[in-house]
Amino acid sequence: FILGGGGLLQESTGPWNYVYYLSLLVIARALGCRTEVRAIGVEPIRSPFNRRWTRFVFQNFVDAASVRDRDSQRALRDVGILNIPLTPDLVFELSVPNPRPLSSRQRRLIGMALSPWPKWPAWTQDLSVLISRVAKQLQVQVDLLILFHRVDGAFARHLACLTPAIRTVRQ
Repeated sequence: FILGGGGLLQESTGPWNYVYYLSLLVIARALGCRTEVRAIGVEPIRSPFNRRWTRFVFQNFVDAASVRDRDSQRALRDVGILNIPLTPDLVFELSVPNPRPLSSRQRRLIGMALSPWPKWPAWTQDLSVLISRVAKQLQVQVDLLILFHRVDGAFARHLACLTPAIRTVRQ
């Protein structure tokens, strides 16, 4: 059982996040699986319960573990989990095929569903740069998909104004 990729262990998304994800490791082990936490992101762990629960699960139910960044390494070290290696997030290990040439009538299009991230002030600018690079490297146009209109609508329209590679915003 592999738990990972992404910033799964975070208190900002709700009080049950740590219980849920770490319980998956306990259940997997109870079912006889080898368990691995791979390239996971971990926010600072403030809750006393989450600190104890994290340390208990990692020490007793995880066969191998790695984190994706130094902040995650520090968060685990602060609760007593030492010597966790760094591993790039799994998405960076995907290979991207070279695009085939298209006829003048064909076009490449990808869709992205994105949300604002108030805790990251440069999020909009960072996404704009990322979308432009992806569009150029993959030779695609980008449509933004709005899943939650109240939360994502204005953000997607603003991002589209900043980023020429975005073709349209779909609702």
